[in-house]
Amino acid sequence: MKTPGGFSIRVFRDRGVCNVSRDGRLEFPQGGSGSSDQPVPGIIFIGKSFEPSLPVQEFVLVPNRSRRLVIPYRLGESRGRHLLLPCGSAADQFPVMVAYFDSSRQLVDAGFAYKGPPWRYVVLEPRVARIDLMSLKVHRPELKTFLLKEEVEAQSQAAAVAEEKVRATDIVKQGSAGDQVSNPVFQARLHLRNLALERMTELPVRFSLKPDEVEFIRTFLSLMIQNERGSAELEKVKEQLQRLDEFYRLLSVALQDPDEFDRSLGQGVGPGLARILLPVVRNMRSQTQDREQQIRFWEWEYRLNDLSGD
Repeated sequence: MKTPGGFSIRVFRDRGVCNVSRDGRLEFPQGGSGSSDQPVPGIIFIGKSFEPSLPVQEFVLVPNRSRRLVIPYRLGESRGRHLLLPCGSAADQFPVMVAYFDSSRQLVDAGFAYKGPPWRYVVLEPRVARIDLMSLKVHRPELKTFLLKEEVEAQSQAAAVAEEKVRATDIVKQGSAGDQVSNPVFQARLHLRNLALERMTELPVRFSLKPDEVEFIRTFLSLMIQNERGSAELEKVKEQLQRLDEFYRLLSVALQDPDEFDRSLGQGVGPGLARILLPVVRNMRSQTQDREQQIRFWEWEYRLNDLSGD
């Protein structure tokens, strides 16, 4: 690749790095480790409001001003905006690669296609659902995450970016205390924080959980299982947390893909898991007026009762 300023850039696709030279002299980047290899930023934009401003999944040159890359983007019909990223090169332009997804779930489902070099950054639209932030923290912890601010706030800034730190202790704290008591996600976080794990199997009986609420709870469980801080307290209950995660995984399957849940029962689940799933399925049957669903839930109850050995 050639820049207007006379720099030559050679990109090594498999490693997500490049070498920069000018007049035959290889550049060693500022702040580097003595190597001529310079990381090429791969930026993933997540949100339905993004409109592509650069070619997708191609190495393209963008301006490099005072060692800051200027990456253009557009949110819906708003005027063009830009993201600034640090760069160690003195070249007037530098390569980047971009990709776009409607949601973090799409990125996670894409698997290895978007893991490893050059993918290093993810940019989220304003007011993104907190579950998307949590999901990215769990599934793609290596990515540096940026959350865009609203247009009004951005007008006074060169780049509307704020890094979002997401920890296992994050909880939903919106609304009155009464709202929180009736919020199953808040209740789940409270029980998990207090390690009242036995109460976690009661939640789907007390509440008719939605799929996104189950996903949120599984995100909390995943963070605790990962135990990045090496908590001895969490290590002691790791197996219990893993059993809870499997319980909520099967609940998610039951809510979103009943045929797959049928297959899971056919393959067999352990007696302990069958026992805690049984009251949940009873609750699901009591909450529906659909005759076809009631029949299916009756069948699940029968099979779970058989699997439980009671």
